[in-house]
Amino acid sequence: MLFVVEMGKVVLYLLMVVRVSSFFGYTTHGITGVYPQTTPGLVVPGNTSRHICLILCGEDINCMSIFTNGGQSCHLFYNGFVDNTVLSPGPGWNLYNVYSGGCPFLKGYVENRKLNICYKLHLGGPLDAPSFKATCASEGGEFIRITSQEIQDHIETFLSVTTSHSMVIIQGSDRISKGTFQFEDGTPMVYFNWDDNEPNDPNGDTIFIIDNSVNFKWQDGRGTDHTSTYTSSFICEVRMD
Repeated sequence: MLFVVEMGKVVLYLLMVVRVSSFFGYTTHGITGVYPQTTPGLVVPGNTSRHICLILCGEDINCMSIFTNGGQSCHLFYNGFVDNTVLSPGPGWNLYNVYSGGCPFLKGYVENRKLNICYKLHLGGPLDAPSFKATCASEGGEFIRITSQEIQDHIETFLSVTTSHSMVIIQGSDRISKGTFQFEDGTPMVYFNWDDNEPNDPNGDTIFIIDNSVNFKWQDGRGTDHTSTYTSSFICEVRMD
C-alpha cells in the first residue's frame, strides 16, 4: 500500500495499480504552483494523467515524489520535498510525496522507500542538542542514522535543494568511550564521512554534524554540554524497521 500526499489542495482518492498497490491523497500546505526547475528529475512523455504519473512513481522504488501539470507532463523525483525546499515558480504544477505506510507524513516527514528511511529536517537555531533530541522524540523519532554512503549521498542531495543552516546534526556519539562511536542504542557505527582532521574534539562525548560548507563532510560536536551559539539544523528519523 502506498500513500500519496499532495501539497496544496484537499483531495482524497484511491487507485488500484498493477501490483495491487493503492494510492491515497491527503493534504498538507505549502508548495502548490511551483516546480523545481533546478532539481534533476525523470520526465515522462507529455499528455500523462495524474493517475498514470502516480502509478509510474509507485512502480519505481527510487521515486519519492512527482510533479504533474494538469495531465500535460509528469516528472518523477528521487527526492522528497518540504515547505522550505528551494523551488522556482511554475503555475499549474502540483506536488505529491509518496509513502508506503508508517512514515508520519502529517508531521512533515518524507520517505525514501528504496533506502527504507523516513526523515524530517528541522531548521533548529542555536545549537542545543538535548532540546533538538527531545523534539525528535516528541515526534516518535531520533536523530537520523547515516549508515552507508548511499544514505549519505541521498541526504546530501536532499540538503542541496533545501534551506537549512550550514551545520546539520545527525546521530552519533563517543559518550561511553572516547573515540568509540555508537548510535544512541549502543549499536557500533561502521560508516563515517569525516572532514579532514576530524574528529578532533579533545573532550569526547561528541555529537556529529554534517557541514554543508565543506561538501557535507562530518564534523564533531563543539562543547561537552552540546550547546553553543552556533546555529544549526537537525534531521529526525522515524525508524521503519
